[in-house]
Amino acid sequence: MFVTTDPKGSSLKSFVKVTGVASLEIEPDVIEFCVKITSNKPDLAECRSSVKKREEYISSVLKRNSIQEINSHEMIHKTEKIPSEISEVENSEDQELRMEFVLEKELFVKSDRISKYLNVVSTCNEKLDFRVEVSQPVISFSTMAMDRATKTVLQLAASNGKLKAANLIQDKKSPFKASIGPVLFTTEDSFQIQDPPFNTNNSNFALLKWKKFNRCLNTQITIAYELITSVDKRFKTVI
Repeated sequence: MFVTTDPKGSSLKSFVKVTGVASLEIEPDVIEFCVKITSNKPDLAECRSSVKKREEYISSVLKRNSIQEINSHEMIHKTEKIPSEISEVENSEDQELRMEFVLEKELFVKSDRISKYLNVVSTCNEKLDFRVEVSQPVISFSTMAMDRATKTVLQLAASNGKLKAANLIQDKKSPFKASIGPVLFTTEDSFQIQDPPFNTNNSNFALLKWKKFNRCLNTQITIAYELITSVDKRFKTVI
């Protein structure tokens, strides 16, 4: 819509007012999970050696995926062997022969992409045995990521609005010969954070189930640009 106005009683000012809309889908950037390594053996040194080998391999997997290990926790206790693992020699009155050490080590891990987490799960399942477990992730968005996404989607809306304004003033029926000038004002009409649309055409089924954790930012703004223009004398106000 083109308008000429004379707020100060002096020369007329022309501007174009348009709406700009934009949508942006973002993935979570905080994925926290735990990798648990377990070993049970009669000798504690053997337990530690077994866990260490697995931990070194897991650390290399994390490093390849640029994943940060936050912390680790280790717990040792003794327990009685399960009946199927007790030999005739051990099945005696000597209680020590029936006992074994259990060493559990947990690596607390933080990633910035769900795809990296899935790579770790896939590699551990393929290369390691049941003594290594990868937990379900705790997923969230950092404040920085949300702020950055909000700024980006508003910039996209403004860019779309400016493109719409440029198309309007190029209309052959327009009484103006104009170019886009500076922004006079901007108002944010709506801003929503919603679940993303579900697209079954996505070929990556491993990622598709995690898409529900994404968020879609939708915004609409009204923006007015001053027009650097010359007006046909036949017109004073055009809507």
